[in-house]
Amino acid sequence: MRKSPRKCRSQAAAEILSSKGRSVVVGVDFAKSSMKVQAFLDRETVAWKRGLDIENSRAGVEFLLERLSGILRKWRVGKDRVVFGGEDPASYALPFIEALRRRGFLFVAVNAKTASENRDNTRASSDL
Repeated sequence: MRKSPRKCRSQAAAEILSSKGRSVVVGVDFAKSSMKVQAFLDRETVAWKRGLDIENSRAGVEFLLERLSGILRKWRVGKDRVVFGGEDPASYALPFIEALRRRGFLFVAVNAKTASENRDNTRASSDL
């Protein structure tokens, strides 16, 4: 019996986040033209004060990875300890996700209903 690919990605993320050492979680709020991105060190420290507005394009991926590499150097975290995550993506976000995967990053899709049940606050995604 084959394992679900989604379950495998979640297990890989769980292994990264639960093992010893620092890890970085990058949350992505998908939108058609511009996405909001924020990175967290060990689920606590915020990378960018207001988050980043990233274009949904190849240039946006390059900009994000450039800014992320600076944070990884500052925090002394390896690329293999980074997990990208966001709600189940629509078709317009798939090229963005595939570009991240081609660069060797792990992306985990989260069900929107499950995410809302685990959220500590009720702020909308457009809030800071």
